[in-house]
Amino acid sequence: MADEPEKKQPEEGAQQPEGGEKKGGGKIIFLSALAAVVLVNAIIAIILVQVTMPKPEKKAEALLEEDSSRVVREQMDQVAFVDPPIEAIVNIKGTEGLRFLKAVIVLAYDGKKYKDLGALLAERHPEITNMVIERLSSRSLEDLQRPNAKEEIRAEIKRQVNKMLPKSKKSMMFFSKDIGHIADVYIKEFIIQ
Repeated sequence: MADEPEKKQPEEGAQQPEGGEKKGGGKIIFLSALAAVVLVNAIIAIILVQVTMPKPEKKAEALLEEDSSRVVREQMDQVAFVDPPIEAIVNIKGTEGLRFLKAVIVLAYDGKKYKDLGALLAERHPEITNMVIERLSSRSLEDLQRPNAKEEIRAEIKRQVNKMLPKSKKSMMFFSKDIGHIADVYIKEFIIQ
């Protein structure tokens, strides 16, 4: 042990070099604190977004779906159709009899509210059929092939049929009763030959 050189012990008053302490230690602490603050802010933002975002409630959705199904069922129970449907085969205007149109039209109304309307429409079936034939035969091939042609025909037939119906009917107590109106017109067949 005598051969070994003695290690020098630092004197108590002498300063140690900074080699024992890592350089930039303050920067690491600052960056760590900054990363922690950013992470905490991100977590708070995610929580706030989750809390404030409107959540679709399964109960509310189920009730809404059930309610809309009920409304559709009620509406389908109320809809009545005129029987027999209106059938028309007409020459298309401007084709010199070489082209024709076959259409089957169904009239729909509120059968619960207007119970007498079906009988009135059945009585006026020949008049309504004649009006439909006149309206369809007045259209050219170009008119019939437009993208919204069927919608125009449906709207025109609905308007004309409702014009043909009386506004009210006298009842036994001398009160006038609303006879009703056509709610919709459906095209069952529409064939251009």
